[in-house]
Amino acid sequence: MMTLELITGIWDFLSECDTRLLLVVNGWHSAYWDSFMRLYSTQKLLWIPLYIALCHVIYRNFGWRVLMWTIILECMALLITDTTASHLIKPYVGRLRPAHLDSGIASVVHVVDNHRGGAFSFPSSHSGNIWGLVFLMALLLRHRWITFCLTLWALLMCYSRMYLGLHYPSDLLAGFVLGVACAWLAWLVLRRVKDAECGTSIETESKRLEGGLIPIYTLGATLFLIVCLSFFVRV
Repeated sequence: MMTLELITGIWDFLSECDTRLLLVVNGWHSAYWDSFMRLYSTQKLLWIPLYIALCHVIYRNFGWRVLMWTIILECMALLITDTTASHLIKPYVGRLRPAHLDSGIASVVHVVDNHRGGAFSFPSSHSGNIWGLVFLMALLLRHRWITFCLTLWALLMCYSRMYLGLHYPSDLLAGFVLGVACAWLAWLVLRRVKDAECGTSIETESKRLEGGLIPIYTLGATLFLIVCLSFFVRV
């Protein structure tokens, strides 16, 4: 009985911390940041140049076969992550989004452009998908600055999901675990395919990475574009 009460107490404490952290992030808002976070989080087409830049670096350093398999495996990892999160775990757990009208805290959650998302929030598909991509690129490219910049990109994406009132921190953490797990499986296959196709190790070739600054500059340019657009696009 004491053990059960202890577990319940710990669970309640963590749940309260989860909610409080969400409300702190969500509470720091302004008209400008509403626009910025909305564009950053929901306008997926803005990130196409970054994906093209990453594909260019992969092709330039490893050839079209590795690029093809990277795209295939990344798409499979995204599909598994998104399907598992959205169609298996979310309906089973049934945790309502913070901004959902029946969540219990909707009255104190700041909602941007009346966007409340779908019904359920745990785990976050956004978090799983973006961290899966970051993890796979880190393992494949092994370029510290690309990894660093992509990590900041993913962290800000997770922050934006809390800012918009669409996810609790624990949703994002669970999405991170799911995305990294799927990306790791994709990497195990990609490494075997690369060695079989080219007869050399990805780890060896990645030390001589060419064009590594291209994704970094592209990411910076996209962020600058969002910063500028946020002054003129009001939600």
